[in-house]
Amino acid sequence: MPRKKENDVQKELDEFFKDDEEDMKIKEIKKIKEDKKIENTNKEENKKENIEKMLQTISNNKKIPKEIMKKIYSSIFENLTVSVIIMAYLFFIIIGFFNIEKVIFEIDLKVFSGCLFLLTIILLEMSYRKKNTRLMIHSIECLVLSITNLFFPYFYTAFHSRFTLIVGLISISFGVYYIVKSIIIFIYMRGKFLKRMSDVTEILSEEYNKEDFKCQEV
Repeated sequence: MPRKKENDVQKELDEFFKDDEEDMKIKEIKKIKEDKKIENTNKEENKKENIEKMLQTISNNKKIPKEIMKKIYSSIFENLTVSVIIMAYLFFIIIGFFNIEKVIFEIDLKVFSGCLFLLTIILLEMSYRKKNTRLMIHSIECLVLSITNLFFPYFYTAFHSRFTLIVGLISISFGVYYIVKSIIIFIYMRGKFLKRMSDVTEILSEEYNKEDFKCQEV
């Protein structure tokens, strides 16, 4: 009998400590879950703060970065350089009108037309191989100039007294075209950058609202 009682007591003790162990495990699991919950909350809050900082930076800094401006100015400078070359070429034609004999001058105009057509073909080939839109546009501009140049012998014969005026007007037309083109390039590239920044801001704002909602849920 005493041995039986001793066994019963041992069982009761085992049951007691077993319950205690289970309670300890439950508490430990709860603590781990709580710690993880706090950790996740901190992560969400940190992410939210980072997004908020990025939005603030974009809002405060509305200026176009130097790299983008450099590309814009480079493109504008390139077009204005081409404009100056074309206008200089037409200016030399006007000088040739006054200083070169008629027969030689007409031959020169035809040779220039042939050279311009050859340059157009080279530019078209290069733009096709490189798949370069900018070069393609320059080749089309060169084609327009070469076609215009083809009419110079006719203008020289039919409108001899007004030849310099016609060439001068064509030169001014090219100059105006390239100035307008440069303005369009600036507006387009600036608008493209601002639209991209606007899209980024919109995405960040949506992300910020999501993170804010998550933090409130927690």
